[in-house]
Amino acid sequence: MAETIPPGWYDDGSGAQRWWDGLGWTEHTAPEPPILPDHHSAAPASGPGRRRVLVLGVLAVAGCVAVAGVVVATSRSGHGSSSGAAKAATTSVAVPTPTPTVEDTSTPTPTPTPTPSPGPAHSASWDYANEAGYSYRLTISLYDPVDGGLSGGHQIGEACDFDPAADIAIPGVMEAVATTAGFATDLRASFIIEHIAGDYTGAGVMPSKDDDRVRVEQYFSDGSECREYSSTNIWGYGAPSAASVHWENPVEEGGRVSHRFTVIVKDYLTPRTPEGDAALLDWITIRPMATTGGEMGDADTYLDVAGTDLYRSERGLTLSGEQVGPS
Repeated sequence: MAETIPPGWYDDGSGAQRWWDGLGWTEHTAPEPPILPDHHSAAPASGPGRRRVLVLGVLAVAGCVAVAGVVVATSRSGHGSSSGAAKAATTSVAVPTPTPTVEDTSTPTPTPTPTPSPGPAHSASWDYANEAGYSYRLTISLYDPVDGGLSGGHQIGEACDFDPAADIAIPGVMEAVATTAGFATDLRASFIIEHIAGDYTGAGVMPSKDDDRVRVEQYFSDGSECREYSSTNIWGYGAPSAASVHWENPVEEGGRVSHRFTVIVKDYLTPRTPEGDAALLDWITIRPMATTGGEMGDADTYLDVAGTDLYRSERGLTLSGEQVGPS
């Protein structure tokens, strides 16, 4: 059963206010929306013929009427049909429903800015060759000192004792590039910890022969290792073995391999050096070593082309990143 809408001024769907007589729309429109009349108010002057309206849709009244999908059957008495029978015409009236505007209050997700990986702070290179004509270039790079964290995906201190409240860590990497023309090279690389010529002049803990204050933590595919060095270490005077790596597969010309490590200096922060013992880092160096599968003098022994004093290179890189020795 259709709902009956009381007479009144309503929006006819075109934006104009039109009079609804309770049965259908009339021809009377208002330029401005008037005050809605009482449901029992008399209708305005009649227009042409009365209409009977059958409303099959759903009408909603809230100050104005939105009529959606209304089917109207009309007949006019006294006009049109000579037989007196009403002719029915079916008309579909579609009133568009406005699409509401929805404000997007969501917070856009910012695109993260990749944090670049820090590059080595300091580096030095050495050229190595043996009597058989095989050669490679070795580069040792040191990063700025840190108080812990990761070094090449490894936790600093996983093999060597490390106290971030007192110690300092210098991450590093050895990289070898094969330079033998036309042949693959079996690559080995080594370095030793050694202080520079002269005495330590800092205000921190005085270095001593057996203090084992310098540790080298090496990272391999199957784990990590720790080597301990005296802060006054001099190669050939009770020196421990060098920190070494041997890449198993020969490397073609231009190919490169690398090995990560961390140098840990104990008692870097003390009451006398609360900001760190920078003088100690200036005093201790890394020096590459001659590498061989046998003894010195063997044809397969790799020596620093620029000069090797005994087993170690005459040039070094301090833990603070300065090159020392002949250029």
